[in-house]
Amino acid sequence: NTVEYQDRHADGQSHFYAANGNLLQAVTAKAEAIRSSSASVTDLSELTIQLAAEKQLDKALRLFEARTEADPLSAMDWLCLGVIRIEADQFAEAQEALHNVQAICGEPSEATAELALITLLTGSLLAGEMELEGFFASSGCNRDERFCWYSVVAQSAYNRRLFTTCIRFCQKAIDTKAEETYNHILMALALGELEQFEQGLELLEKTLRIEPDNFHAMLLAGKYNMYLERLPEAKSMLQECCNRYPEQDKAWLAYTSLLARSGALDEAISLLNHAVETRNNPEYLYQLANCHFLKGDPMMGRFYLNIAFAENPDGLEEFLRTSEELTQIPEILSFLNEIKY
Repeated sequence: NTVEYQDRHADGQSHFYAANGNLLQAVTAKAEAIRSSSASVTDLSELTIQLAAEKQLDKALRLFEARTEADPLSAMDWLCLGVIRIEADQFAEAQEALHNVQAICGEPSEATAELALITLLTGSLLAGEMELEGFFASSGCNRDERFCWYSVVAQSAYNRRLFTTCIRFCQKAIDTKAEETYNHILMALALGELEQFEQGLELLEKTLRIEPDNFHAMLLAGKYNMYLERLPEAKSMLQECCNRYPEQDKAWLAYTSLLARSGALDEAISLLNHAVETRNNPEYLYQLANCHFLKGDPMMGRFYLNIAFAENPDGLEEFLRTSEELTQIPEILSFLNEIKY
C-alpha cells in the first residue's frame, strides 16, 4: 500500500507542478512516476510539447543530460532525454538515448515506440507504422495505450506540418476509440491545412453529433463553411458560437471576419470597437485595421495598424495573410517600409 501511494503521489506531483507552471519539476516527477509504472510515457510526450511551447526545452535537455551522466544506468532518465530530444527535433541524438534504454531494459519497451515515432517523423511512413504496430504486438498494448500512441504520433506530425501522416494516425485513433473527439478535430485541422475543407467539415459534423457543445468543432465548422463560401451556414454557426461562448475571442474574431467578408463592414467595425473597449487582445486591432482598409478609409486603417503593431508585432504576418490585396495598398506599403518589414 505504501508503494502504491508513493507511485500515485509521484504522478500527482507531476500534474501539480504542471498546473502551476513548474514544468521542469513536472517532467522529473513524471520520470519517477513512469519508473514506478504509475504513469504513461505518452503523458511525458504531452509534457514535452508543453515544455517546447514554454521555450524550456533547453533547460530540460541540460537537466536530463546531467541526470544520465550521474546515473548512466537509469533507463527512465535516458527515455526522458530521448523524448525531449525528439521534441527538439534532435533525432539522431534521440535515437542514441533511446537505444541506451533498449540496452538497459531489453525489448519491448516504450523506447521502441519512440524510435518508431522518429522513423515516422523523418519521412518513412510505412516503416515507422510497421515498427509501431510491432511494438504493440510484442508488448501487449491495450486499447487505451494504442489510442494514446496514435494520438502522440498524430499531434507530433501535425506540429511538424506532416499533415498526411497526421491524418493517417488520427484515423487510427478514431478507429480505436471513436467516442474521443480530440483526434476528430486534429484531423479536421490537418485536412484544412491541405484545403480539403469539405472533408474536414464532414468530420466536424460527426464530432458535433458526438459532442454537441464542443466549442472548437463548432468554431472550425463555421470557418470551413466560410471558406467554402457557404456564408448563411457560416453566419448561423458563428453567431451561435458567439452567443454560447461570449468569452471566447476566437469566436468573435471569426464572426467579424465573416461580416467583413460578406460586406457588412459597419456591423463588423461596431462589434470590434466594443471588443477593443472591453478586451485586451491586439487581434481585434488588426481586424479593425483590415475592416477600415476594406471600407476605403486608409487613414483609419493605418491608425489601427500602428496601434496593433505596437502592441503585438508578431501579429503582423497573420494580418498580411488576411488578403493578398492588402500589400497593394499604399498606406500599408509605406508602413512596411517604415518598419523595414
